[in-house]
Amino acid sequence: GGGGGGGGGGGEMGSTDENDAFVFLGDDDFRSLLQASDGDSKDSPKFAAVRLRETDLTMTFFNPLLVADSQSQENAMDAIFALLHRSISVAPHSLIKAHLSSIVRISQDSPFSLMRNRFLQFLSEIRPSLGRIGLVIPRANPVPSLFLGDVEYPPVTSTDPNTASIFRSAFLTNGYIPPYTRLHAWHPSYYFPHSALIQFLMKAPEGPLPLHVRNYVAIVSAARLNCSLLVEEQEKEFLRNNGDPAWLNGIEFAPIQLQKLQSISAYLAFQPFFITKESIDFLVNGPDSWSIAEVVQIIVIMTSFLSLSALCLGFGTPLPDNSPYLDSKATSLQTNPNHPSHHQYSGNHYRHDSA
Repeated sequence: GGGGGGGGGGGEMGSTDENDAFVFLGDDDFRSLLQASDGDSKDSPKFAAVRLRETDLTMTFFNPLLVADSQSQENAMDAIFALLHRSISVAPHSLIKAHLSSIVRISQDSPFSLMRNRFLQFLSEIRPSLGRIGLVIPRANPVPSLFLGDVEYPPVTSTDPNTASIFRSAFLTNGYIPPYTRLHAWHPSYYFPHSALIQFLMKAPEGPLPLHVRNYVAIVSAARLNCSLLVEEQEKEFLRNNGDPAWLNGIEFAPIQLQKLQSISAYLAFQPFFITKESIDFLVNGPDSWSIAEVVQIIVIMTSFLSLSALCLGFGTPLPDNSPYLDSKATSLQTNPNHPSHHQYSGNHYRHDSA
């Protein structure tokens, strides 16, 4: 069997003109910017801009921050702040509008004190200018759990070695600390092996599935339980791994090979005891089939993300404040018939899938 079809949707090269709806930088762009000669002004950098899907905000633009070396973080912040200052001064201010919530989140959630302080300082500097362009600094991120009430969560500034390691690892991987990771910090003996498993499943070169196909399998699994937080996270990773954005319009837009996974995902989520030899035969035989090795990896990814989805829902973890799914102008996950977590993936339709 194949690997779920080739991914497209790579970034399109464009200009840095603020007339563009959204402008993003990739790693190569930041290297070029940071290596510019002293004669080049950082307020008008010469670099190639990469325009990506609207939902892919933090993980692309702030990606150069995701290094442990403090000097590299400093260099990245210099470049980021230069571009954001430029966006504030040049209409239509697209960059600062797109990333303001992420800036607030980094100023609160970064486990690196230097980074937190510099982002707090940047917010203080731009506050007067934001008012002139009709922007306000958004509210603080929500608590990690909507169920636990007013409890003392492990702080991102924790000096406990295990907790600090958890938060640094999560931030360098995700660009922020997911709310479920804040709760996992209470249980480091569970977090470390679980995190290692997810990292290996989704990012290690071992295994027959391409990275973007792994992400899509994770999206199918999380959406089966309507876990919007994990759906959004894996959508971003899917696009970063050059997945075809069209696939995110619904399962019917993905290759037939991936559509065949609906039945097994429904069984694993709700009725795993009904999985039979015929269930596997359906995947490995006939047109658009998978190999046995691919099916093994698919099932491990599905079971892992189904359990993580259940954990997130049980924790009551909210979506980040800058989630497009919380934007009143964005189409709701529950009402957009073309979104991958609607009926095409929904657990409410698993009986139809398995018919």
